[in-house]
Parts: sequence; C-alpha cells; structure tokens
Amino acid sequence: MSAPSTSSKAHSLPMVKTRRSGSAFTEQQPPPADAPGLWFGLVDLDNDGDQTRDMYLDAEQLDEYPADHVIGGSWTPRDNRAHSEVLDRIYKICRQDERSSLADAETILSLTYAALAIRALATTIDPGVLLGKAIQRVLAVGYSGGDSIGVGTLRHDGLKFPRR
Repeated sequence: MSAPSTSSKAHSLPMVKTRRSGSAFTEQQPPPADAPGLWFGLVDLDNDGDQTRDMYLDAEQLDEYPADHVIGGSWTPRDNRAHSEVLDRIYKICRQDERSSLADAETILSLTYAALAIRALATTIDPGVLLGKAIQRVLAVGYSGGDSIGVGTLRHDGLKFPRR
C-alpha cells in the first residue's frame, strides 16, 4: 500500500478544503530557490456575478532577510488560487446582512482562517513541496496593502516560529 501523495494530504485537511481536487499550492513546481518568501494573499473576486473571497500564492522578496513581512512579487504559479470553500463561506455568511456585526468581523475571520490553514498545510505536507531547492522560506498571509500575519519560516526540518 503506497502512502498518499502530499497534495491529497493537503486536500483532505479540513482547514485547507478546496472546491476542486488538489491544491494550487501543492501540485505545481515550487518557486525558484532565490525567492525567500511565500505570500498567501487574500482577494475578493467576482466569478460571473458570484462574489467570493479566495487566497492566492506568489513567491516574494522580503523587506529584510530574514523577516516575517513579505512584499513585492517575483513568481506566480500557473494556477495560483486556492479555490477555498471555507473562505467563500466566511465571505458569504458575513455579507448576508451588511448591518450585522459579522460584516465587521469578515476581514479578521478570513485573515485568521487563512493563517491557520497555511500553518496546517506547512506542518502537514513534506516541506520540500513548498521549498524546492530553497534552504528556507518565510510564509506570510494577508491582504495586499493591508493587514498581514507572518506564519513562520519553513525549513526542511519543519516550520519554525519567531521568538517573541
């Protein structure tokens, strides 16, 4: 009996559930080794009139190396969207009634979920899937030009967290 592939492991994680088989984050070639950061950005989309929120992946440069703030863009995979069912549900539930307190919580809920999902992904799959030939990569989640969370630094021996 063979072990499940890393992409099927990621797809089966409740926190990383997607609307399609596999994941844009685990089924493609890793970014070039000279891209020291991975940015998992949150974006609002209009899919033929259906408003949704999703997450995308870019390999990025860092403000200072090593740091937890990822900026700029240097590489994007062919299909960089997560197709996240959970982000879509958060978006739609919170937007049902613009006057509710959920409308105010939507941004924080999406950012928190995304950070937890990427942490779960990074601690569950083989680090080489996201690292490729890189020694390490800083992982960050956030809104372009807005709030972000540094998830940690991924190395071949696992995800490391900054000391506070």
